[in-house]
Amino acid sequence: MAKTVAGVGWLDALGAWVMAFPGRVGPLRMAMLIGAALTLLLAPPADGQLIHEGWGLFLTFILPAMAPLFLAGLLLDCLMSLIYMSGQGREERARLGFIIRVNLVMSALLLLVWVPFILAVLL
Repeated sequence: MAKTVAGVGWLDALGAWVMAFPGRVGPLRMAMLIGAALTLLLAPPADGQLIHEGWGLFLTFILPAMAPLFLAGLLLDCLMSLIYMSGQGREERARLGFIIRVNLVMSALLLLVWVPFILAVLL
């Protein structure tokens, strides 16, 4: 197993970070992040083809409607975290800063994945 400078295996450190992540962001934010990640993983190709039956209906009609909702929720959570951050101590400010960064990364990924599909359908 590869060791880091501190003597802890990188896989152990990654596992500890992954296990601490839900507690650091909270259950509701975690649910929102999981929902946004699922829309990323299930995104259809950006060819503009709409499927009107079966599983394709979910992928080409329902998910494209949910992606902007997740985007708005993530950006609103960033705004509320910024507002709440103003009166907090150093540790809580660091936690909220981490949450803001995670939300912004997920928002950017949502935009990168969904904008080409939505533009292909609209144009």
